[in-house]
Amino acid sequence: MSSPATIANTLILGSRRAGKHRLIQRFAETNLFPTTQEHQFVLPTQYSVLMSLNSQTFHFRIWFASGIDRFRTVFRSLIQASKGVIVIFSLLDRESFEEVPYWVQQIRSELLNPPLILVGTKLDLGNLREISYCEAVDMAKRLKMPYLETSARDGTNVDQLFCLFMVLIGQKFGLSARLGVNKIG
Repeated sequence: MSSPATIANTLILGSRRAGKHRLIQRFAETNLFPTTQEHQFVLPTQYSVLMSLNSQTFHFRIWFASGIDRFRTVFRSLIQASKGVIVIFSLLDRESFEEVPYWVQQIRSELLNPPLILVGTKLDLGNLREISYCEAVDMAKRLKMPYLETSARDGTNVDQLFCLFMVLIGQKFGLSARLGVNKIG
């Protein structure tokens, strides 16, 4: 008999046009486990995805919304209900990159030491890139969070992002032994 899935409420934050929706769609489409998609014209949009690492299954409830910071009460509730947050920016958009510290400060004002990952999206459009890898890594180091670059178009690092996120959640909530991983960083 397998153990019950660990529910991992996950919030994906970033500026408009950073690629939140497409990143989540790609993850849900390529995952081998059952997926459901709930679309409603309310905040937030939610995807549900099951994923396993070793013998531990995670049920990701992934929420995202654009401009949600304007709705302070909803924003605070989503952060507080999350086990961790993925902060994304577009590698093609300097403004979305410059907003990252704002998002991280908002998250850390609501959660104590949450699992966080910084993600640069649209890696497949490297010829249009505005943010260098070194610049993104420097920001991630300053904000004390891991960094990964992804492409929802070709799938680069999308599953790896959620595997890393599972490991970080496992470490934070004492599941490391069941995940069979060592502490990162």
